[in-house]
Amino acid sequence: MDRRWRWQHLISCAVVFCLVEASSGSYSLVLSNGTNLFSYPSTKFEGNLQVVPDVNVDLSLDKIKEEVSPSSIDGLLLQDVAPNIASCLRDVCNKELGVLVLQEIYDNLEFEPTKSTDEKRVENIASSIDRKLQENLNLLSKTRSAVENAIHERVMGPTQLPSAAHPCFRNSIRDEYYDVRYTRPIRRLGHPGPRHGFNLTSVFVQNSRLAPSLKLQYLMAGTGFSSSSDHLLQDMPCNTFDETRLRSIFLATTSPDTKRVIIMIDYGRSVSVTQLELAKVLARSVIETLSHHDHVGLIGLAEDALLPMNDGCTQHSLPLATHETKYHLLRYIDGLTRSKGPTNHSLGFKNVFEIIANSVPSNATAPILVVYLSRGLLSSLTELKTVLQTIAEGREATPHDVIINTCALIDDGKPLMLEKHFLQDVASQNFSKYNISILRDTRISPGILVSANTTSNLGPMVGQLLSGLPVSGHKTAPLFFLPDFDSVSKAMVLSIAQPCEVSGRIVGVVGIDLSLSEVVENITYFNTYAKSYSFFINKEGYTLMHPSLSRPTFSYEQPMATDIKYLENKPGFDSVREKILNETNGNKIIKTEISSQGHLVSISYSYTWRHLKSGPYIAVLVSVHQETGQQPSHLQSVPLHHDMNIVYHKFQHMDKYSMCRHLRLPSSFDVGSVFLSASCFQSPYNYLEGTNSQSSQMIESYMAYLHDQSRVLANPGLKPGVRDDVGAVSGVVQHWKQQQLRGKLRKYTVRRYVATPSGVLVSYPSSPIEDSFDPTRRHWYTRAMEFPGRVVLTAPYLDVGGAGYIVTLSHTIFEGRPAALHSSNDAVVAVIGVDFTMGYLYKLLLDTMPFCEERNIKCFLMDDKGYLIAHPSLTETSGRQPLEQQHITHKESLLAHDILSHKGFVTKRVCNNFSDRTMQRFYQFNTSVSGILTNLVHGEHCVQYQVIALSGTNVFLGVVNQTCDVTTAFCPCSTEDRNCLNCARVEQTECECPCECPLGINYCTGDLQAAEASNPSCSNFPETQRPPVYVSTSVSNMPICSSVNVNCESFQSHSECRGVLGCEWCQLSSDGETPLEVPFCTQFLKCFNGVRNAGTPYGESSSSLRPSGSGMLPSTPTMGPVAGGTLGFFLGLAFVLMLYCYRQHSNGTQAHGLAHAYLSSGPDTGVRMSQLDNEPDDADILDSAIKGHSNQILHIDGITPISPYRVNTGYKRPAGGDSDHGYSTMTPHDDSETLASAEPLILGACSPSKRSVSHLMSQSISPNATSDSPPQTSLMLSHQVLAPVTVHMVDI
Repeated sequence: MDRRWRWQHLISCAVVFCLVEASSGSYSLVLSNGTNLFSYPSTKFEGNLQVVPDVNVDLSLDKIKEEVSPSSIDGLLLQDVAPNIASCLRDVCNKELGVLVLQEIYDNLEFEPTKSTDEKRVENIASSIDRKLQENLNLLSKTRSAVENAIHERVMGPTQLPSAAHPCFRNSIRDEYYDVRYTRPIRRLGHPGPRHGFNLTSVFVQNSRLAPSLKLQYLMAGTGFSSSSDHLLQDMPCNTFDETRLRSIFLATTSPDTKRVIIMIDYGRSVSVTQLELAKVLARSVIETLSHHDHVGLIGLAEDALLPMNDGCTQHSLPLATHETKYHLLRYIDGLTRSKGPTNHSLGFKNVFEIIANSVPSNATAPILVVYLSRGLLSSLTELKTVLQTIAEGREATPHDVIINTCALIDDGKPLMLEKHFLQDVASQNFSKYNISILRDTRISPGILVSANTTSNLGPMVGQLLSGLPVSGHKTAPLFFLPDFDSVSKAMVLSIAQPCEVSGRIVGVVGIDLSLSEVVENITYFNTYAKSYSFFINKEGYTLMHPSLSRPTFSYEQPMATDIKYLENKPGFDSVREKILNETNGNKIIKTEISSQGHLVSISYSYTWRHLKSGPYIAVLVSVHQETGQQPSHLQSVPLHHDMNIVYHKFQHMDKYSMCRHLRLPSSFDVGSVFLSASCFQSPYNYLEGTNSQSSQMIESYMAYLHDQSRVLANPGLKPGVRDDVGAVSGVVQHWKQQQLRGKLRKYTVRRYVATPSGVLVSYPSSPIEDSFDPTRRHWYTRAMEFPGRVVLTAPYLDVGGAGYIVTLSHTIFEGRPAALHSSNDAVVAVIGVDFTMGYLYKLLLDTMPFCEERNIKCFLMDDKGYLIAHPSLTETSGRQPLEQQHITHKESLLAHDILSHKGFVTKRVCNNFSDRTMQRFYQFNTSVSGILTNLVHGEHCVQYQVIALSGTNVFLGVVNQTCDVTTAFCPCSTEDRNCLNCARVEQTECECPCECPLGINYCTGDLQAAEASNPSCSNFPETQRPPVYVSTSVSNMPICSSVNVNCESFQSHSECRGVLGCEWCQLSSDGETPLEVPFCTQFLKCFNGVRNAGTPYGESSSSLRPSGSGMLPSTPTMGPVAGGTLGFFLGLAFVLMLYCYRQHSNGTQAHGLAHAYLSSGPDTGVRMSQLDNEPDDADILDSAIKGHSNQILHIDGITPISPYRVNTGYKRPAGGDSDHGYSTMTPHDDSETLASAEPLILGACSPSKRSVSHLMSQSISPNATSDSPPQTSLMLSHQVLAPVTVHMVDI
């Protein structure tokens, strides 16, 4: 076809109208006013352009002028095309999305200043948390009194006190009356007699009924771990309790003073493999029992004494037993293997006393405990005296008492008489037996010898190994612990414990686990129209909740104990922190300047705080003011219409309307749906966890309240302002309905929605949404908040609703002003968004710039982080699916290399992500730069490019013209994991893919290394969500929604088919390589990614589809009763066998993996291909730890929270698959592979006519002075499917 005819479809949007005039021999681009921009006879770059960065460019960046290469492509200048595309996006935003409609609604509403002050709001928050804590403390006191009274009244003796916990779960059924010690139902626990007896279970049950949110109650008996009867949960009949965690609580409660423990593990050649594994299990358990205030040391002993890390702290001191320290020590333990040399016992104890001399302060009074795990084999009989002599010399050199507990590692059937005598003498420090003199004033406290040949009785053995630690200094007041991840309930808990005393002697410890989600719900779901937030810390400065951290509901691993100074890393905050920790209440303001969209903006942060009365906690509220005198405001009463065009989002409550199947979800195009997230409720925790919050009766009360024009109905538990928000945003639904019926983009539109800061979400068409969904934490919402007033695009991601790969366009709505004059500084009252097929954006490029299909020409759109929104690689047809969230450094490395030299345009940035203990490196492109950026004089001339910012968006338009095959430059990226190749430095001009490094920790202090301490904290990141619950069989039988029931087969060309919702241009045969003789357009489920009969990310293929035109969901084939019964039998047998084998492998239970939320939420809600099944996977963390799997010890199986800077922590490149060159790091998704289809341009709207962590296999030493924190690897044991597609899975 003659090239001139390709210009017939040039796009014009808004006020810019373009006409193409063809004449023989040349072409021209002419505006509607007759201006001839240029003529273009060739495809080469022409002309000269000088780029001068805008005066408002980020002042932290250097500003330079660069001479650039010729800049026309096929005669088109990007500086003339870019306004067209920007104007088109703005037009789509206004017309299709309804930004102007909704903004006009708000401009006509009345706002009034908020009367509540920061002091009053923080007081309300503190009072609410105080009330919850006090109620639970009363229950704890009740249990404690019951135990102490039972002993005082001689109902039970102290030695008869059982260790017990409640509730117990057997076979997933909660049993209120079940004693976990004696494995029998109980009503009365104690000796019969004239009194009523001690009914501990009854006390627990009553407490649970008074406080249903109690996660666990427990009584831990004994004065320590010194006897076998004192251990916890010896005969536990149900695998419901994390014994290691409870043991740690017991030890910290009975011995709250700082403890110092040094562990030595014998791995010499005399130790068998079985004995060494036993030593590892015991050492791990001892380490995990210590708390973060304790100090711990570890020595591996063979012919040499080796320490875990070559750093100053572990070599010459005892590091704090923080989670990070424990991680590295456990990883070192797992890597120990039998040495070929003999064990040098004397050398080990020499190192022990060197560490004591270097680390223990002279004023420390508590004894130091040494735990020696060894077979005890000596190289000669004289060595025994040499070892005791070494210990004696060490004792004389230190003023501190040193207790040595030894453990004889025994293989069954192998007597160790001499070895046990040796270890007994070492434990008792029997110097006189060997005529070894020692100073008289040397205090000697003998230890004990423990014999171990199995882990079946692990609790008592660990207790005995820790015997000798002081039990004095305990407090009778309740002890509050840092938040912990309970490996059994798979939830974050806040533990409170208190000792039980009789005659001044501890007889046990009672404790409760509270749901952290409930305790901090007022902090987690704090929201206002004003720019403010809150956080919650303890009086040591450790953070329990902060907006930069994920919600406790979505925490799947042990959190890092993070000081608030790292999360509030602002100039002047140190002085604020001191005041917050030391003053009961107060207010302090600090001022600073930040860069916002190329401008330096003065910001003031007002900190208002109040200490709690019932616990060692502080509630803090932060108000952010960008303009002096800014006053928070809120909506006045919004007039409610009789018909707001909305219904509650639950599937069961849409029966009054015409229901149909929209892709994979039940929907109705008659009405929009309203979703009230947890933030909308006065008690978010009760909404999420309560049994009645989503009952039909409650839902009816919600909707009656929202529609109540008289405003006389009682509030069913919603926060003030929620009803007004619903009334305001629901006004845009009618516009959406009209666009769906008559809009030019309806073939490419998936859904529309709007969210408010209060958590209200109204969407169209109406569809179900999972209860834990929070729209304010979605990527499309947070990115729009970063760019108020701009059109914001997300990178492509997989839509859970079944639309394939989509792109979200979102925009902010401002607080109403009578004159409708708004600025980016105005308060944001809503964010509105629309999901388009991924091909829509690429079709926009093709129709605007037809030369994008020319050979050697590549056109692309990327966001301000450098992630590609549209690019040929996203639309290439191949047998494998392309990766999501591709970065410019991965696909256009030559451009990335050159563009880094444009100072003032792009900079590398870093931030600390404390949710997964990583330092994130990412790119930030300056959207305020004006003009075209192209090759520098010294750049590659056979690869020429142009990049320009699209005004009013977060997007850049780029074109690459590559006339030669050049491989002279690339961006180095890891091909194995997401780690940076060089964490030691960050060079602005060196090209590398976005990546991450583990946070460096100084183990002696527990603080970050100095280099990381100055980094800002990463903003909160999108969370993994559960899908909505609905009956799939009912949905599959629904008729297809007529509004989107497109006959794909009616499209005769690739251009017509491209990007139409549910359609795909089929080009390759099922082998993924052979081109079809006649390509055709069909349902994408039949030809996903352009490959015939290819499986989809949803686990479907053409073989499971109904006949063409009958729908997009698989149907159930007809089968007779005999065949069905036979098939059912074999399927059942196969399932039982697989379940048995899997449970043998995992040896435990695991909570259900969480899938992404239905509602498209930017890259954060893209569905991984491994998350679309409904069967849970199993794993047990504690058992895995015992077996020595270091990558499972401290991590919780499930889906990792996804950061906007990185992919899932479990990312692994598939064996034999193409390398992603590390591009995938720091993206909001896993590298699940993306759809390769170019989406069709909307003809009517824009055209004139239409880490893995590996086991340490040897005792190698890290050379760093202060080692890095653990790169967290969460096992992705989520919903999985079997589908004939190439996916990036995680090794489990």
